[in-house]
Amino acid sequence: CQTYDGEMDFNSFLDFVIAMEHRGTKPAMQYLFRLLDIRKVGHIGNFEIHYFFKHVRQALVDNGHPPVDVEDVKDEIFDMVRPENPEFITIDDIVQSNVGETVLSILIDMQAFYQYDNR
Repeated sequence: CQTYDGEMDFNSFLDFVIAMEHRGTKPAMQYLFRLLDIRKVGHIGNFEIHYFFKHVRQALVDNGHPPVDVEDVKDEIFDMVRPENPEFITIDDIVQSNVGETVLSILIDMQAFYQYDNR
């Protein structure tokens, strides 16, 4: 994602919008995973899940929903994905899990988490 002074250019914005609209496709999952991999180590783990989900959690609280335990969400994500290494999740784990769209969505989208949690 190309940024200028911390802001996306128009092409990067379009890439982001397309990825969000097509989260279930492998290219979109790869794109979103790269954004979530903030340490650029090729995987996400406890740190990234806490970092991103705290914003989803706060949005839920701000909208009158009870707080959600981040550790419970982390455990559920690892149970859903069943990564090869139990300490972290790779993009290959996400794609092979067949729940990649759901996992990525609940980490970045309050409405997607709410729908998932109230299915």
